[in-house]
Amino acid sequence: MESVQIEQGVDSGPVATIAVEARLGLLESKMAENTKILQPQQALDIAVEARIDALENKMTQLHVNPDGKNSSSGPLQADAVMTKELRIVNAAGKPVLTLIANEFGGSMSIYNNGGGLAAVLGAATRGGDLAIYNKDGKNVASISVEKSGGYLSAKNNDGETAGAFYSGKNGGWMSIMNKSGSEVVQAFSDDGEGYIGVWNQDGKGRTLKPR
Repeated sequence: MESVQIEQGVDSGPVATIAVEARLGLLESKMAENTKILQPQQALDIAVEARIDALENKMTQLHVNPDGKNSSSGPLQADAVMTKELRIVNAAGKPVLTLIANEFGGSMSIYNNGGGLAAVLGAATRGGDLAIYNKDGKNVASISVEKSGGYLSAKNNDGETAGAFYSGKNGGWMSIMNKSGSEVVQAFSDDGEGYIGVWNQDGKGRTLKPR
């Protein structure tokens, strides 16, 4: 800013006063042009940013650990997210992964891009269950927990069981079915020995026992 000086001994009458005021007016105009003044839009942007910061802080407070303490290291960053259902969608807006809580516990469902169910993993009465589906939505494989232990089954594209393997009180048990769903091969352990049974479609056959 330019300084204005009035020399001592110089007449400071009306003419001098008018000249000084003119120079002051000119300097004030230049200052207004060269000084960055907040425009209404700039002030609005600052207000919006302040609101965003406040919302981020509130969201951070919602992301807590089970003990109720905030563990976030920054906005929208946390060690735990609490919700009863979580859906992840693809670019078309269709769900490809869902996480839910049900009467047994947690359940996770995976979908293909067309929205068809591909797999389900979840808690069940006796433990955990896993079901695999083909592109037509038929259950073709499953792993579950039964009364005697683990159970695994393989099914054809129509969802009919073709083979199964499960644990029994005396060891493992395997069954193979024909296309009609009848058991034609069976292998199992009993009393420390192994047995194999083979039958035709009419149920006639024999069982191989150790001597």
